[in-house]
Parts: sequence; C-alpha cells; structure tokens
Amino acid sequence: MKTITHSTLLIVFCSALTLQCNAKQAIKNSEEPIYLNEKVTKDDSADDIFNALIASGHVIVDFYSDRCGPCKRLGPILDDLAETFPKITFIKVNINTFCDLAQCYHVKAVPTLIFFKNGKEVRRTVGFQSKREIIEIAKTVY
Repeated sequence: MKTITHSTLLIVFCSALTLQCNAKQAIKNSEEPIYLNEKVTKDDSADDIFNALIASGHVIVDFYSDRCGPCKRLGPILDDLAETFPKITFIKVNINTFCDLAQCYHVKAVPTLIFFKNGKEVRRTVGFQSKREIIEIAKTVY
C-alpha cells in the first residue's frame, strides 16, 4: 500500500493551482472562442483544463462536430459574440476529440450550448441558435 506524504499532497495542490491560474490567464486574454484542443497538452487532463476554464465567471461552451452543418453555421456567430461580449468566455469542445467530456455532460446531439455561471450549469440548448436567441438566453441567465 502506497502512503501519501504531505509533500506529495503539496505537489498535487500546486500543480492544480498552476493549471487553474494558466486557464484563468487564457480566459483574460481571450476575445475569441477558446478551442479546448489548443489548451490541452500531453501532460494535461482535458477534464482539469475544462473545469478550470468554467470555474469562474460567465462561460458558454459549444459542443460541436466538424462534420455538423448547423455547427459550422454557429461558429461565426460565436466568434462575433466573443468579440461583442468580452466578459463572457466562449469555449469550443469538439465531441470527436473529447468524447469523454461530451458524455460526462450528457451531450446527445450537436450543436449543444451549455451556459455556466461560476462553474454551475444554468442553461442548455440543443440545435442551432441564432445570434439573437443566444443573446437573449445570456441576458436571462447572466
């Protein structure tokens, strides 16, 4: 049986803290959607990066697929909204790359938009949403 020492716990805690700080820095500098695949490296866990990104503030996550027509139509709308509303973080998650994350959030169809407020899901939409519809939902939940 392996024992966990205080130094091991400290290393794990510091690693998690560094990961969260790096994710928050990525959010602060973002005027366009954050693509999860660009933030995850070999040493990172997609779940840890994702959780750090949604942990605070207002976040809209777009679960999409490259082969999905409505997802392709939604992409430019989210790009525009990210510039217009810099206090909202937009994250794009490709369900083909991050299928475990999509399953964890019970994504059954794409596009799925999940609205988070300080790490908690506050709203979800499935299917294409117009720019006006997304703005109205954001005004309601944020």
